[in-house]
Amino acid sequence: MDYPASGRVARRDKEGRPLGLLEWAQLFEDYNYRLVAETEVDDVLVRTLWEGHDVQVMGAGDMFHTGVRSGERWQDAWTGHHPCTVIEAEAAHELIVAKLRQAVS
Repeated sequence: MDYPASGRVARRDKEGRPLGLLEWAQLFEDYNYRLVAETEVDDVLVRTLWEGHDVQVMGAGDMFHTGVRSGERWQDAWTGHHPCTVIEAEAAHELIVAKLRQAVS
């Protein structure tokens, strides 16, 4: 994987392949492409989406994002860490869902 120079933003598809800005924008507009997983636990919605931003010098930046919605309020499920691959994003999603299910039962 190529890494962006310091201070630069690279864009990547779900598989980590580099994208130009217009390619990224087209994929970003496609909600079905962006959606990795969505699960409801009681009245809480957990949603994991592809973002496609590689913003760190030696890391994947914000490739995927998991949010949790309770009522009308969205909250970031991860602080300081976002998954870098689809497999990591799916696993992170399932971890949040498992924790919510454990809290409910």
